[in-house]
Amino acid sequence: MKKALLLLLIPLILISTQLILAIQPYSYSLEVNTDHSVYALGSSVKISGTLLSNGEPDISQDIGIQITTPVGMYHVNQIKTDANGYFEDIFQLNENSLEGFYTVYVTNGNQIREVTFEVVKNTKTLTINVNKESFNSNELVAIGGTLYDSEPIANEPIAIQVINSNYGPVFLDQISTNENGNYVVYFTLPPTSLSGQYRIFVAAKGIYSIDYFEVNHFHDNTLF
Repeated sequence: MKKALLLLLIPLILISTQLILAIQPYSYSLEVNTDHSVYALGSSVKISGTLLSNGEPDISQDIGIQITTPVGMYHVNQIKTDANGYFEDIFQLNENSLEGFYTVYVTNGNQIREVTFEVVKNTKTLTINVNKESFNSNELVAIGGTLYDSEPIANEPIAIQVINSNYGPVFLDQISTNENGNYVVYFTLPPTSLSGQYRIFVAAKGIYSIDYFEVNHFHDNTLF
């Protein structure tokens, strides 16, 4: 019941903030931040802040958090401050969430703070490059590329899988991008490789890419 009452205070404070502050002497300092100003769909959002009372941490106090989208309510939570007056709320944006500006309202029942952030489509890009378009069996295949989001993303795990024309597994590996956001793997096609189109699947956190190459079955008829 107490949680519900505190969360209901948010719209009331929005309407009458000046009246509340006039009735109760100002003694609180409520700071609120988000860890980013722009988020991609499917990413995590962290809302944090500090509550002080007369300059000292206000411990174990209820904090109401409410987030609205361009069309309505999105997230509601109530948490408590820790021994340093600090609070933190983390939630995940759905992949089908609306794009646009979201508003965060945070209150301790006496004050309210408001911050905004923007939600956009996933801006990560994962490229794939193959050293050739067509191979014979026994040849070396090199698969590489770059992961970036406005700038290269370093030390990010990359999963790579190659399947043959019959959807059978050919190659599977996991590596990490280097300091420039690049990755590269090498493998040799077996002598019994099926001919046809091979598919490359490369995945990083929250994104994947697909590419193709051809294999021509090559028989070495050399007599030994």
